[in-house]
Amino acid sequence: GITNLGSRAFCYCDNLKEVNISSTCTSYGSMSFAYCPKLKSAVVAATSVWQVNEYSFSNYDSCTLYVPAGKVDYYKNDIIFGMFSKVVGAYIVTVDAGMENGTVLIDNYAIDEGDSFTIIPKPADGYVVGKVLANGNAVDDYGTGIYMVSNVTSNVLVSAEFSKVAQ
Repeated sequence: GITNLGSRAFCYCDNLKEVNISSTCTSYGSMSFAYCPKLKSAVVAATSVWQVNEYSFSNYDSCTLYVPAGKVDYYKNDIIFGMFSKVVGAYIVTVDAGMENGTVLIDNYAIDEGDSFTIIPKPADGYVVGKVLANGNAVDDYGTGIYMVSNVTSNVLVSAEFSKVAQ
C-alpha cells in the first residue's frame, strides 16, 4: 500500500543491488535511489507514475528498469524514466525458495496483441521458467525469457511453470 517513496529514502545504499517497487507507489522523492552504485535492477510495477524527478535515481546507464508488460512505451517516453538506457516489459515471478517446481499465476495486466514481455523468476538463482500460458494458451518464446502474446487485447492472466535446477 505504499504510495510514495520519500526524498533520500534509499540514498547512498552502497550495497543495494535490486529493488522491487509496489504497483501502488506512484511518487518518488528527490534522490530516492541516488548514489546506489551497485543498483542493477529496478522493478517499477505501477502502470503510471504521478511524480518523479531526475535525481530520484542516479545510475540510468547501468541499471535495467523492469516495468509492467505493455507499459514499456509509457516509461520510455517519460522524461525521467526515459533516461534509463534499458527498459524491459516484465512479469516478475516470485518463487518460494523451498519449492522444487510448480506453477505461478501472475496478476492480470493489459497487454496489446504482439506485445513482448520478460518473465524473471525471483529468486533467480537455481530456478528456470518452463511453459508459459496466457489465458490458458501457450505463449511463444522468442529468446531466453522473452515471450510474445498473440490474439489477446487486454487483461491477460499469465501462468509460468518453474523448476529448480539440480545443483
